[in-house]
Amino acid sequence: MLSSWEYCGALCRGEIKPGVFCVQPSGPVEIAPDRWLSLYTMVDGRGHDANCGIYGELRADAPDGMVLRSRILVAGGDGTNYSPCGDGVEYFRCAGQAHVFGSQKTGVFAVTYYQHVQKWENGVLQNPGSWHWRQKHGSMLMSGTLRVCMLHLEYDAQADDWRIIEQPHLLAQDGWENSPDAFCEFGPGFSLNHALEPPVPLNDDGTEFLEYLTITAYDDPYAVGGHGTVVPVRYKFDPETRRYRWVQTGKRWRDGNDTLGEVSIVRIPDGSGDFLLSVRQFLGTGDIILARVSDPFVEGIRKVHRYKGSSAPRTLGVRSDGLMRIFINDSDMSPYKHERNPLYEYQIYPDLRLGEPHVVADAVQQKLPWPEPFLDMGRYLEYAPGKEMLCFRAFDRVQIVGNEGSEPLSAEAADLYGVHYLKADF
Repeated sequence: MLSSWEYCGALCRGEIKPGVFCVQPSGPVEIAPDRWLSLYTMVDGRGHDANCGIYGELRADAPDGMVLRSRILVAGGDGTNYSPCGDGVEYFRCAGQAHVFGSQKTGVFAVTYYQHVQKWENGVLQNPGSWHWRQKHGSMLMSGTLRVCMLHLEYDAQADDWRIIEQPHLLAQDGWENSPDAFCEFGPGFSLNHALEPPVPLNDDGTEFLEYLTITAYDDPYAVGGHGTVVPVRYKFDPETRRYRWVQTGKRWRDGNDTLGEVSIVRIPDGSGDFLLSVRQFLGTGDIILARVSDPFVEGIRKVHRYKGSSAPRTLGVRSDGLMRIFINDSDMSPYKHERNPLYEYQIYPDLRLGEPHVVADAVQQKLPWPEPFLDMGRYLEYAPGKEMLCFRAFDRVQIVGNEGSEPLSAEAADLYGVHYLKADF
C-alpha cells in the first residue's frame, strides 16, 4: 500500500543571501549517530536554472531536527569568476545538484555536483542550457564546460560539525586525473553531467558504490543541454588516502535515438541483488523509462519498460517492506495542466508494471502563494524503521526563468521558497 503522506511545510526556506534561495534537496544522510547532513542547491532568482552553489545543514537527532550548523559548502554565481575555455573570457560558476555518499564505517563522505558556466546578459543570469544561449552560442559552450566535481568531508565529533578533508576538484576516472583533454577511458570530446539521485552501495561496508552518470559526446546529434547517453560508474574507497575513487566505467547506453540523462537507481528488494533504474527522457514523448539491471558492467541494460509519462524529473524510492515507487509530475494528469504541480507517486510492481498515480503534494491544496508553482525532484528516505520522509523542490517558476517583465514576488511568497517535505509512518 502506498504511503499516507502528511505535508510538514518547509524544511529549508527563504533567502540565503539577497535573491538566492535553497531549492533542490540532497539527502538527508546520517553522517554520524544522530547527526544528519542535508545539502541543497542554491538558485539565483534572477536567471534561468541559475544554480549558484551548494548549501549544507547539519541537524541533530532526526532529518528534520534542530539545525546545529549551516553554511555554504560550494560557492557559485556572482564573484566566482573563472575562465574554463582557455580564451580569457570569464564566466560565473554554475554549480548544483549535489549528492552525498559514503559510510559511517569508513568515516568519509563524498559530495559530487555538476558545474558549467553562466553569465549576465541583459540583466538576466543565463546559462548554456537555456534556449537564449543555445540560439546565440550553440551547444559547445555547454559541452565544453559541463563536468562533475567531487569533494570529501568527515564528521568532526569534537566540533560537532563537518569538515572538508579534500577540496572540490574535477571528477576523473583513475588514471585520467592529469589528462589535459579527457576525464575517462572514452577519451576526449565528452561532457559529464549528474545523475538525479545519489549512488547506491554495492556492499555492506560502504566501500563501493554504483552510479549512472550522463556522459555525452560533443558531436552527438541527439544531445540537448548536456544530456544524451548514460553510463555506469563504480566508486571504491581507498583506505590509504581515505578517498572514494572512480575505478570502473561501463558502456554508454541510450534506447534508440532517445536523449537521456538524470538516472535514478535503487536496489530491488527481492534478494536478487538487481538494480532498478529510472531514466529521464528529454524531448520525444517524455516516457517513464524503467529498466532492471543485474550486472551493469557486464550485461548492461537489456530490457526496457516504457510507459506514457512526461519529461519532468523523476526519482525512485524503495521501502524496507519491499514497496518500490516513482515520483514524477505530469501536465496531462494535472488538474491545472501544469508541468510541475502536483507531484505524483506510482507504485512499481515486481514485474515493473506501474500502479495508479496518487497525488502526494499539491501547491494549490497547500495554499502556496505562487502563480507558477514547481513541486518536483522528490528525495525519498526511510530514516528509521517504518518512518518515511520525502523532500522536494518548491518554488515559483516565473521568478526563476529570467522573465524580466514578471511581477516581483511578495515577501511572503519569497519566504516560502525552498525545500518542503512530507512524512509518513507504515
